[in-house]
Amino acid sequence: MLLSKEEKNSIISNFPYRYITHDRVLYKNDTPDMYIMVPSGIKCCIWITMYNNQPILYELYLTNACKIYDVMCHFFVGDVALARGRGTICSGYSFFNNNKRRIVLIDIMTLNGISLVQDGFDKRMKSLYSFF
Repeated sequence: MLLSKEEKNSIISNFPYRYITHDRVLYKNDTPDMYIMVPSGIKCCIWITMYNNQPILYELYLTNACKIYDVMCHFFVGDVALARGRGTICSGYSFFNNNKRRIVLIDIMTLNGISLVQDGFDKRMKSLYSFF
């Protein structure tokens, strides 16, 4: 679905998070329990929400400073419950493989409108896994 510049700006201004956490930095004395390998690609957020009483999926593309610079819109055919409240927001990377766009999700910020930002990594990953 093609969006006009005004529609993109409206979506960006309605996005419920002003600060997007994408990459976490480890300090010298930190030892991670887990590593995630992601393909080289463009940082993005996926926002599943309602638009005109229909579930919709927005791809919000991010700069290295985690600022939204572009939006793509798709009809969402998954579980409508993911669009409840302020929707479901995940972060990941978009890339092309065999001439098809793919998105690897690496974190989840909200699920069904409920913030998961303060939850631990394991709980967020279980939530992310639950809707596949």
